[in-house]
Amino acid sequence: MKMALAVKWMVVAGVAAGIAGCSALPRLKIGPVGDGTESIQDDLTSGLQTAEMLDADPAGFRVTWIDWYSQFRDTDLRIGDRIIALDGERYVKPARLEDLQRMLPKAIGGYAENQSWKERAAHDGTEITLTVQRRAAGGVGVETLTVRGQLRAERIYSEGMRRLIGPRGPDAMASDGFDSAWSGWYESQTREWEKVLDRGWTRQQVQSRSALASHLAEKPRVDFLVEHYPGPFAKTVKQDWDKVRISLDGNRYQIADRDLAYRRLGEQRAAEIATAATRARDSFIASLKAETIAAFPAIDPILGDRKAVTGKAVVLPEIGPRDWISEAGHGWLTAGERGWYFVDADSRDAQRMFMAQVRYQKYVRPQLSETYAIIGRIKPNPKMLVVGGRAVTGLEVTPIGVTIGAALFVDVRVDKAGASPFAGEDALVVPAQPALRDDATPRQVMEAWVAALKAGEQATWTRLYATWEAEDWKDEGVLYHPYHEPRLDDDWIRSRRLILDKVFDLRVIYVSEPRHVMTGKEFPKAPVIDEVSVELDHVGQFDGEYRAFTDVNVHRVWLLQRRDRGPWRIASAQGI
Repeated sequence: MKMALAVKWMVVAGVAAGIAGCSALPRLKIGPVGDGTESIQDDLTSGLQTAEMLDADPAGFRVTWIDWYSQFRDTDLRIGDRIIALDGERYVKPARLEDLQRMLPKAIGGYAENQSWKERAAHDGTEITLTVQRRAAGGVGVETLTVRGQLRAERIYSEGMRRLIGPRGPDAMASDGFDSAWSGWYESQTREWEKVLDRGWTRQQVQSRSALASHLAEKPRVDFLVEHYPGPFAKTVKQDWDKVRISLDGNRYQIADRDLAYRRLGEQRAAEIATAATRARDSFIASLKAETIAAFPAIDPILGDRKAVTGKAVVLPEIGPRDWISEAGHGWLTAGERGWYFVDADSRDAQRMFMAQVRYQKYVRPQLSETYAIIGRIKPNPKMLVVGGRAVTGLEVTPIGVTIGAALFVDVRVDKAGASPFAGEDALVVPAQPALRDDATPRQVMEAWVAALKAGEQATWTRLYATWEAEDWKDEGVLYHPYHEPRLDDDWIRSRRLILDKVFDLRVIYVSEPRHVMTGKEFPKAPVIDEVSVELDHVGQFDGEYRAFTDVNVHRVWLLQRRDRGPWRIASAQGI
């Protein structure tokens, strides 16, 4: 930069004197622009920034940013487009590493692309033709189009000894009262804007709502730029800022009251089970009245008469997460007021209690407070545990009944094939989902998956996942397991929790064209595996509107596969 400025002043002061040696320096054309000076250099640029995608099919370079001065700003080229050909010549990945290393810097959008333009004898204003691919407007597959734009000689803008960003400024190193210089601010903003505009929200680091708040905080500076430095730079900054705001706002959706019926169904189920739990607990306690003793004060487990209380029933106070302890990898639930009681969390009876809790979360409501109001029988032997950093002695209790999270009651004495149903479980009705045709499209598979999730119908939901595993590891070959059953219980509960809380709906917005993961030639009797990518909008409620959002809790991109042209199934072992 210092050399360029020095050359500029040498040219201005010494053209008439014919300074010797100037021909070896970059040739500059000097002319007034607005209130400053525009210095036109010999170096040519497309004004594009790209990411290499030579392993893709077709090979190419993805446009990650279009600089404010690029002549492609006035064309239909978009950030996210994949350039697959330049002037009709398709990109092909070189077979040799050294050829690839020579190619990449000079490719369009590369740091040394000027060398390529020189080899083509291009000049300021030379038109080039790009063949690009982008997502089809209909949301399925891609479309190919031709974009024509001009190369541009690089410019330096200045006023006096001050370097300007554009023809009308601002001064690159000035801050105008803001907390950073214009050049540094613009560089940091474009890094953030690129994350949003390049490949949409498929990047995991985009947290749309928090990013929107941060983005809106920059509006005063953008407005200041437009007001005080009107010109092409300010204009494009405002355009980019608006595009990012629109993206981070998320697609707006209309969700009618009937579309939320699934939520009312979940609330109805929870209310019915809670009512059944209250009745069942009251009846349970009443049936044990004659053999129930007061839990506190508890007898001294060493010096007291344990025989007098062994086998008696006690109603323990509610045990919360802080009342759990682990000793040598063994879990215990503890209750202590005036004396101590311990429940072995790894016992068969306790495990049936926890299994009932999981079933409730799967079929009724995933939101459940992990509190346990246990009714148990006192065992004969005392137990010593370390609680709160000190050793305490208490009585061990076997659970026979429990209310969990004030929402369900379990009679642990009931054993049906190793399980103890919670009160009202046998009467639960889960709406059956319509059968899905084997020729259903990937979009229809995902829509059926969403419908089953809303209905609380886990069996249908789970059947929509692939029972095989196939992954192309490129140079290392294909990983294929003919039978693979993903473990999805935790994903189901987490998905139900989200769909009944912050996620109001899921909408399919894009399905890629099918691609081969396996061609059937990898080994004898190998199957043909096709794969598509599907992108979902997760719809939340913000300021009274239903809009798409994304964050670390949701999965936006999904892979679906089919084997030997059979039905499409979900290959991504994940929840929403």
